[in-house]
Amino acid sequence: MSWEKSLIVEGPFKIPSCIFEHAKLYVDTRVMANRDHYKKLYWKSRSYLYKHPILFDEPVDNEFYTDFKGILGELLVRHHFDLKGVNYTTSAFVKEKGLNDPDLLVNGQSIDVKGCERSLKVNMFTIDKLEVDFVLFVLFLARQRYVLLNFTKEDIKGWEVKTINERNKYYEYKVDKRQWRYDTPDSDTPK
Repeated sequence: MSWEKSLIVEGPFKIPSCIFEHAKLYVDTRVMANRDHYKKLYWKSRSYLYKHPILFDEPVDNEFYTDFKGILGELLVRHHFDLKGVNYTTSAFVKEKGLNDPDLLVNGQSIDVKGCERSLKVNMFTIDKLEVDFVLFVLFLARQRYVLLNFTKEDIKGWEVKTINERNKYYEYKVDKRQWRYDTPDSDTPK
Protein backbone atom coordinates (compact mmCIF):
# COMPACT_ATOMS: atom_id res chain seq x y z
CA MET A 1 0.00 0.00 0.00
CA SER A 2 1.56 3.26 -1.11
CA TRP A 3 0.84 6.28 1.07
CA GLU A 4 1.49 8.95 -1.56
CA LYS A 5 -1.98 8.71 -3.08
CA SER A 6 -5.13 9.88 -1.41
CA LEU A 7 -7.55 7.04 -2.18
CA ILE A 8 -6.36 3.47 -2.23
CA VAL A 9 -8.65 0.47 -2.28
CA GLU A 10 -7.46 -3.05 -1.54
CA GLY A 11 -9.49 -6.21 -1.25
CA PRO A 12 -11.78 -7.85 -0.72
CA PHE A 13 -10.10 -10.04 1.85
CA LYS A 14 -11.55 -12.78 4.02
CA ILE A 15 -11.62 -12.11 7.77
CA PRO A 16 -9.55 -14.88 9.42
CA SER A 17 -11.67 -16.54 12.11
CA CYS A 18 -8.77 -16.43 14.61
CA ILE A 19 -8.58 -12.63 14.28
CA PHE A 20 -12.36 -12.32 14.60
CA GLU A 21 -12.26 -14.33 17.84
CA HIS A 22 -9.21 -12.42 19.08
CA ALA A 23 -11.07 -9.10 18.65
CA LYS A 24 -13.82 -10.36 20.97
CA LEU A 25 -11.26 -10.77 23.75
CA TYR A 26 -10.40 -7.06 23.74
CA VAL A 27 -13.92 -5.67 23.53
CA ASP A 28 -15.04 -5.97 27.15
CA THR A 29 -11.96 -4.11 28.37
CA ARG A 30 -12.49 -1.32 25.85
CA VAL A 31 -16.24 -1.07 26.58
CA MET A 32 -15.54 -0.66 30.29
CA ALA A 33 -12.89 1.98 29.59
CA ASN A 34 -15.27 3.92 27.35
CA ARG A 35 -18.33 3.61 29.59
CA ASP A 36 -17.37 6.47 31.94
CA HIS A 37 -16.45 8.66 28.98
CA TYR A 38 -19.85 8.17 27.33
CA LYS A 39 -21.76 8.78 30.58
CA LYS A 40 -20.60 12.39 30.31
CA LEU A 41 -21.75 12.55 26.69
CA TYR A 42 -25.40 11.63 27.23
CA TRP A 43 -26.33 12.75 23.69
CA LYS A 44 -24.06 10.02 22.30
CA SER A 45 -25.82 7.14 24.01
CA ARG A 46 -24.47 3.86 22.68
CA SER A 47 -26.61 1.45 24.66
CA TYR A 48 -29.22 0.00 22.32
CA LEU A 49 -29.61 -3.17 20.29
CA TYR A 50 -27.98 -3.15 16.84
CA LYS A 51 -30.54 -5.18 14.92
CA HIS A 52 -28.77 -6.18 11.70
CA PRO A 53 -25.00 -6.29 12.19
CA ILE A 54 -23.11 -7.45 9.12
CA LEU A 55 -20.53 -9.32 11.22
CA PHE A 56 -22.99 -11.34 13.34
CA ASP A 57 -26.07 -13.44 12.58
CA GLU A 58 -28.15 -11.93 15.36
CA PRO A 59 -28.71 -8.57 17.04
CA VAL A 60 -25.91 -7.36 19.33
CA ASP A 61 -25.48 -4.60 21.89
CA ASN A 62 -24.35 -1.45 20.08
CA GLU A 63 -21.83 -0.53 22.78
CA PHE A 64 -20.13 -3.90 22.18
CA TYR A 65 -20.49 -3.70 18.39
CA THR A 66 -19.06 -0.19 18.00
CA ASP A 67 -15.90 -1.13 19.88
CA PHE A 68 -15.74 -4.56 18.21
CA LYS A 69 -15.67 -3.05 14.70
CA GLY A 70 -12.86 -0.72 15.73
CA ILE A 71 -10.73 -3.42 17.32
CA LEU A 72 -11.37 -5.90 14.52
CA GLY A 73 -10.44 -3.23 11.96
CA GLU A 74 -7.15 -2.49 13.72
CA LEU A 75 -6.29 -6.19 14.03
CA LEU A 76 -7.04 -6.77 10.33
CA VAL A 77 -4.84 -3.85 9.27
CA ARG A 78 -1.99 -5.13 11.44
CA HIS A 79 -2.46 -8.60 9.94
CA HIS A 80 -2.49 -7.11 6.43
CA PHE A 81 0.77 -5.24 7.05
CA ASP A 82 2.35 -8.31 8.67
CA LEU A 83 1.60 -10.41 5.58
CA LYS A 84 3.12 -7.73 3.34
CA GLY A 85 6.23 -7.38 5.49
CA VAL A 86 5.47 -3.74 6.33
CA ASN A 87 7.10 -2.44 9.51
CA TYR A 88 4.78 -0.43 11.73
CA THR A 89 4.35 0.85 15.26
CA THR A 90 0.99 0.56 17.03
CA SER A 91 -0.91 2.34 19.74
CA ALA A 92 -2.72 0.51 22.56
CA PHE A 93 -6.29 -0.70 21.92
CA VAL A 94 -7.42 0.63 25.27
CA LYS A 95 -5.99 4.02 26.07
CA GLU A 96 -6.71 6.95 28.28
CA LYS A 97 -9.39 9.25 26.89
CA GLY A 98 -8.00 12.48 25.57
CA LEU A 99 -4.97 10.86 23.96
CA ASN A 100 -4.97 11.50 20.24
CA ASP A 101 -2.06 9.34 19.21
CA PRO A 102 -2.41 7.58 15.86
CA ASP A 103 -3.38 3.91 15.70
CA LEU A 104 -0.39 3.12 13.48
CA LEU A 105 2.86 4.65 12.27
CA VAL A 106 4.02 3.32 8.89
CA ASN A 107 7.09 4.68 7.08
CA GLY A 108 6.83 7.94 9.03
CA GLN A 109 3.14 8.37 8.18
CA SER A 110 0.51 8.41 10.96
CA ILE A 111 -2.71 6.48 10.39
CA ASP A 112 -6.06 6.27 12.15
CA VAL A 113 -8.05 3.07 11.54
CA LYS A 114 -11.85 3.07 11.40
CA GLY A 115 -14.00 -0.06 11.19
CA CYS A 116 -17.34 0.46 9.43
CA GLU A 117 -20.00 -1.40 7.51
CA ARG A 118 -22.73 0.61 5.80
CA SER A 119 -20.80 3.76 4.95
CA LEU A 120 -17.59 5.53 5.93
CA LYS A 121 -18.11 7.94 8.83
CA VAL A 122 -15.94 10.30 10.85
CA ASN A 123 -17.19 12.53 13.65
CA MET A 124 -17.03 16.15 12.51
CA PHE A 125 -15.71 17.41 15.83
CA THR A 126 -12.92 14.87 16.13
CA ILE A 127 -11.49 15.05 12.60
CA ASP A 128 -9.44 18.15 13.44
CA LYS A 129 -8.21 16.56 16.67
CA LEU A 130 -6.84 13.57 14.78
CA GLU A 131 -3.16 14.18 14.26
CA VAL A 132 -2.81 11.76 11.37
CA ASP A 133 -1.77 11.80 7.74
CA PHE A 134 -4.35 9.21 6.65
CA VAL A 135 -7.55 7.56 7.81
CA LEU A 136 -7.66 3.92 6.77
CA PHE A 137 -11.19 2.52 6.69
CA VAL A 138 -11.87 -1.18 7.05
CA LEU A 139 -15.24 -1.57 5.30
CA PHE A 140 -16.89 -4.82 6.35
CA LEU A 141 -18.76 -6.72 3.66
CA ALA A 142 -21.13 -9.69 3.71
CA ARG A 143 -19.76 -13.21 4.17
CA GLN A 144 -16.99 -12.17 6.59
CA ARG A 145 -15.02 -10.09 4.09
CA TYR A 146 -13.59 -6.58 4.09
CA VAL A 147 -11.89 -3.98 1.91
CA LEU A 148 -9.40 -1.27 2.86
CA LEU A 149 -10.00 2.33 1.76
CA ASN A 150 -7.52 5.10 2.49
CA PHE A 151 -8.30 8.84 2.67
CA THR A 152 -6.62 12.02 3.87
CA LYS A 153 -8.32 14.31 6.38
CA GLU A 154 -8.76 16.87 3.59
CA ASP A 155 -10.61 14.28 1.47
CA ILE A 156 -12.93 13.51 4.38
CA LYS A 157 -13.72 17.17 5.01
CA GLY A 158 -15.14 17.27 1.47
CA TRP A 159 -17.73 14.57 2.24
CA GLU A 160 -21.40 15.19 3.01
CA VAL A 161 -22.12 16.32 6.58
CA LYS A 162 -24.90 14.48 8.41
CA THR A 163 -26.50 16.14 11.42
CA ILE A 164 -28.22 14.14 14.15
CA ASN A 165 -28.28 17.18 16.47
CA GLU A 166 -25.99 20.15 17.13
CA ARG A 167 -23.60 18.02 19.17
CA ASN A 168 -23.63 15.02 16.85
CA LYS A 169 -22.47 15.74 13.31
CA TYR A 170 -20.35 13.53 11.10
CA TYR A 171 -18.83 13.31 7.65
CA GLU A 172 -20.20 10.42 5.61
CA TYR A 173 -19.19 8.78 2.36
CA LYS A 174 -21.43 6.08 0.90
CA VAL A 175 -19.54 3.34 -0.89
CA ASP A 176 -21.27 1.22 -3.52
CA LYS A 177 -20.45 -2.20 -2.11
CA ARG A 178 -22.11 -3.99 -5.05
CA GLN A 179 -18.76 -3.87 -6.84
CA TRP A 180 -17.51 -6.55 -4.43
CA ARG A 181 -20.70 -8.61 -4.32
CA TYR A 182 -19.22 -11.55 -6.23
CA ASP A 183 -15.55 -11.01 -5.45
CA THR A 184 -14.09 -13.48 -3.06
CA PRO A 185 -10.47 -13.65 -2.01
CA ASP A 186 -10.00 -17.18 -3.35
CA SER A 187 -12.02 -17.16 -6.56
CA ASP A 188 -11.85 -16.05 -10.16
CA THR A 189 -15.52 -15.07 -10.27
CA PRO A 190 -15.89 -11.89 -12.30
CA LYS A 191 -17.35 -8.74 -10.79
